[in-house]
Amino acid sequence: MIEHHRSRMRAGRRVLHHGAAPRLSILVVLLSLLVPLGPSAQAAVPSIILIVIDTLRADHLGTYGHHRPTSPALDRRAAQGAVFERAFASSGWTAPSFGSILTGTIAARHGQGARTAEGDDARHRAPLGKELPTLAEQFAARGYRTAAFVTNPFLDRSLGAGRGFEFYLCAPADNDRYRRADLGVSLAAEWLERHRDEPTFLLLHFFDPHLDYDPAPEVRGRFTDPLARDAGRTLPVEGVQAIRDDRTLSLAAREFITAAYDEEILAVDAALDSFFARLEELGLKERSVILLTADHGEELFDHGGFEHGHSLQQEILHVPFVLWGPGVVPARHTEPVSLVDVFPTLLEAAGVPATPPVARNLDGLSLWPLVVGRTTRLEGPASSAPREIVVSSTLQGEEQSALVVWPHKLIRTESGSSRLYQLDEDPRERQDLSAADPRRVSALARRLSHRLAVADSLRRRVSSVPIDPELHERLRSLGYTR
Repeated sequence: MIEHHRSRMRAGRRVLHHGAAPRLSILVVLLSLLVPLGPSAQAAVPSIILIVIDTLRADHLGTYGHHRPTSPALDRRAAQGAVFERAFASSGWTAPSFGSILTGTIAARHGQGARTAEGDDARHRAPLGKELPTLAEQFAARGYRTAAFVTNPFLDRSLGAGRGFEFYLCAPADNDRYRRADLGVSLAAEWLERHRDEPTFLLLHFFDPHLDYDPAPEVRGRFTDPLARDAGRTLPVEGVQAIRDDRTLSLAAREFITAAYDEEILAVDAALDSFFARLEELGLKERSVILLTADHGEELFDHGGFEHGHSLQQEILHVPFVLWGPGVVPARHTEPVSLVDVFPTLLEAAGVPATPPVARNLDGLSLWPLVVGRTTRLEGPASSAPREIVVSSTLQGEEQSALVVWPHKLIRTESGSSRLYQLDEDPRERQDLSAADPRRVSALARRLSHRLAVADSLRRRVSSVPIDPELHERLRSLGYTR
């Protein structure tokens, strides 16, 4: 199925031809006894699968407490894995969050999606900084086969997300078309089957929960049918701009839109169930490390707004984070974690931790010792101090950044206004404590400014990359550009 999309899968690999002299073959055998085996020769080295679900807020999954049965298969499987209850996106939109996933650094350091001198809409955003190694590059350098199946215009190869992948299939996505989760699963499973006897790094990305809400036929109406009459709506739900501009949306209409979003999650859940079953058929499930997360969530009128990219509230930042694999102890963890932790965690899970030059530039921590029970707390350079989780970069409106030092969270705007929340007592962020606790606001603001300044000083300044007309039209249809 994917044969016609194949890139040069064997680029850079050396093979011995049949005409090689016998003495050379003997020499190779002797040398192999002296040189440590690489990943391709080590059957015990697991393959790595990273699943990222676009626009999936954690609290709309059953395992995170949602009231609708949106994720029965994932909930069942999550009970067999390590679930992180307090995971934070690195940004409120795709480009910077994916940059953090791929490099283990905060958005202010890797620069993907940063505003540039050319303008501030999505046509004028910086690509991923070339000076930072990516997760795929790290695995490829160690002999892993690498592939990505992604579906988002911000993941176009021209913006840097494809670096290190020998096979990179970015399907077109706009309000009229996208690759549904079930097809993504089929393509990824076919690639895995082809390389089942080699160590692999696979990135599988689903777009379904993103607008427009147009659920697959098998789940369409599951949650919306009982609400349709009162809402005065039918599926598919029209684009983000139409909903943003509609100031007369009734409560019933908002509930219908939320139910449509939940149906998209249910479709992804069915695809994930199929994917896990396929891994079992291929004999890969027991020798693969799998991490499931999201790039960001979705505001569903929680604070008077809709969609994402405009806010750093919890409905947009709180994402699922679940790990499975050999040695992973089923448990629920309350330590605050971030998307920057994906990079070091997956490398250590594969037994190929980042080299010292790479590790020095990481903002993330490896969660692997925690999930396999080697330690009971996160360990890092300053593990005795409270962890600081930095979030930054907005797509629309005024630039915002945030700092989480659990249980407190500070959101600060470019103009200097601040909001302070205590997440353990107020997880939905209904009460702004900034006026009542100015000293804490000041202390957190200083720490946030310091972290952003240090990261920004390390980032090489770049201009935006040219956006071709077709890609620009996809971004426009999704409400990302004017």
